[in-house]
Amino acid sequence: MSNNKYNVPVLMYHSIGVVNTSWNWNYLTCPYDRFEAQLKAIKELGLTTISLNTLYDYMVNGVSIPDKSIALTFDDGYADIWIYAYPLLKKYNMCATVFINPDFVDPRENNNDLYQLDKNTDNLATSGYLSWNEIIQMDKEGVVFSESHALTHTWYPISDEIIDFRNPTDSYTWMTWNKHPKLKHELQIDNIKLRDLGQPVYKHEKSLMHQRYFPDQDLDNYIQDYVVKQGGVNFFEKKDFKSVLLQKVEEYKKQNTINDRYETQKEYEERIRHELGFTKSILEEKLNREITFLCWPGGSATKIGMKIAKDLGYKFFNSARDLTPQERLKINNIPNGGNRIKRITPIVYFNGQENQNSKIIYANKFWMKLYIYRNKNTFLSKVLFKIASIFSNFIHKA
Repeated sequence: MSNNKYNVPVLMYHSIGVVNTSWNWNYLTCPYDRFEAQLKAIKELGLTTISLNTLYDYMVNGVSIPDKSIALTFDDGYADIWIYAYPLLKKYNMCATVFINPDFVDPRENNNDLYQLDKNTDNLATSGYLSWNEIIQMDKEGVVFSESHALTHTWYPISDEIIDFRNPTDSYTWMTWNKHPKLKHELQIDNIKLRDLGQPVYKHEKSLMHQRYFPDQDLDNYIQDYVVKQGGVNFFEKKDFKSVLLQKVEEYKKQNTINDRYETQKEYEERIRHELGFTKSILEEKLNREITFLCWPGGSATKIGMKIAKDLGYKFFNSARDLTPQERLKINNIPNGGNRIKRITPIVYFNGQENQNSKIIYANKFWMKLYIYRNKNTFLSKVLFKIASIFSNFIHKA
């Protein structure tokens, strides 16, 4: 069994399957064959996958774990976790954790088709999210445990500053989510028919990070009506459509009183409490067990959010972006190192573009082993990994 200095690698994934180029965040999809190569590397290195509850007991209570342990996690609950990751994890006798947003759970009762491991035929890109049946079955089998990822996993306006307008090629899928919350399970890829073309896009932030701004709906409607009168979709063929619409906004403001408002601090805190509390309670009801882990969507924790989460009974968290450098030093996956973890995504190269022009290469078997070796946190492991990373970036940028 491990001693108190063992640093448990915690890997972060989102989608596992076939890249769908229509999805704005397609760089989040790790190809399923590359994921299987990574599982093979874990197996060949003699590592044991453990649940987050086991990791928590090790970190906080000093409970022993296998000498070589690793934890796998998936954010957001995409349907391809069931289709591809789940059967592959069963094949290699491993376990993982998926973080669920109830707003996105597919209400269908029927399960999606599983990837046929003996028939390499199901190579179609998938979209959508897990159903409750799938979540429950994977959890009961101890293959993919579910924990909380809050409720909405969206963005909200935070000021009256207009930065853009909805148009046929925009990437503001979250605005469609907010307008049609009951359809979120169908909107991994945005539906252009549901976009309010011309709607102002205000400066925004992840929903749990900031008090919300509520725009003047009459102003929004005025701009949308103007777009309809100017030809709808065809209006956006103009290169200067943004400046034209900004001018119409100013004209409206000069002639009308703006009826907007900001969320109060009390409303903001109550919203956080609802998001975290509802998600915890529904997962506990569906899975018939305690939910202890909260993965903040996009690292959206705040100090007040952390306090509310702890008040609600959450015990274990992913690292928060608002922490000070001194606080971050304490976030090591070792006993007595706190109740937060840091995670890594095993990639070889990423061009930094979080859109359909992104280029990302997930680790193969060799690179996976190198990632795990780096986690030993020795001087040699860091130097070797740095050299390999520089070489890889040079090759893939060329």
